[in-house]
Amino acid sequence: MTLHERHAVLCSRTIRNAGRADETSLRAPDGRQPTSVMASVYNRLRQRSDPVTAELPRS
Repeated sequence: MTLHERHAVLCSRTIRNAGRADETSLRAPDGRQPTSVMASVYNRLRQRSDPVTAELPRS
């Protein structure tokens, strides 16, 4: 998972063996305004899925 401010990556986290109901959090650096989060998955052959992007609400 990666947290973005426009096109810049603010932080990322690798999650191994996540289930459908699992959760995680990403912390944005101070003074930055995240605009979206992106996630993709890999199968056992290390083939990556198409990334999924979710826009974050503006505060």
